[in-house]
Amino acid sequence: MASDIRDLPARAAAAEGLEPEDRDVVEELVRVWRVHRARNELRDEYFLEHVGVKDIGVAIPKSLSKRIDPRCDWPRKAVLALANRSQFDGFAASDEQVAEELRQISEANGLELVYRRALIPELTHCFSALAVTAGEENGEGGYAPLIHSYPATAMSMTWDQSLKAVEAGLVVAKSKLARNGRTRIPTMLRVFTADAVIELTLVDGAWAASYKEHSMGRPLIVPLANEPTDLRPFGRSRITRSMM
Repeated sequence: MASDIRDLPARAAAAEGLEPEDRDVVEELVRVWRVHRARNELRDEYFLEHVGVKDIGVAIPKSLSKRIDPRCDWPRKAVLALANRSQFDGFAASDEQVAEELRQISEANGLELVYRRALIPELTHCFSALAVTAGEENGEGGYAPLIHSYPATAMSMTWDQSLKAVEAGLVVAKSKLARNGRTRIPTMLRVFTADAVIELTLVDGAWAASYKEHSMGRPLIVPLANEPTDLRPFGRSRITRSMM
């Protein structure tokens, strides 16, 4: 299992059908996801109050510390204190037709709930993402947009500093439980570039790529970042190192 995760960047980048110019992009995105995965999962553990208080032998006598298993909910409070003040209100548009289209898309996707699901991971990890893919045909020659939210444990992005924008993004669309019963191994990846959504699927131990091109001129994935800066465009976690 560990080998599967370690080798994933190179194996995904060698997917059959993947264009040569996209191989470095895929390898870098998968590598970024793999490198940061453990740290993001650790912050989930802090948010869920699964990490016990470190015993330094001062506040609690040693005779009691092992029996009471003390916990601290400050990491959870740090996230929820801000999350509970943030809500999705809707859209504002000067064009009534555009506003109506946005309202229909929002209702069809339950965007208020999608936003709520993305908010807590944003504050826990430093950022989350909203991604758009094509749904069913809408009867007008196009496809109804589907909006998904992803936590940092299931996605990665690269940043173009010159454009001040997302260069490319990746999400783990499907995964399976590893033999250890704890870790999940990706079986489907979606890569978002400026002109396509690339779907990488694991079939019989090998990766294969298929393309869905678009004309948006930007990746169909947007970061929701907490406290972003030029130095840290994807923000920072509310569960800081000092808190941990």
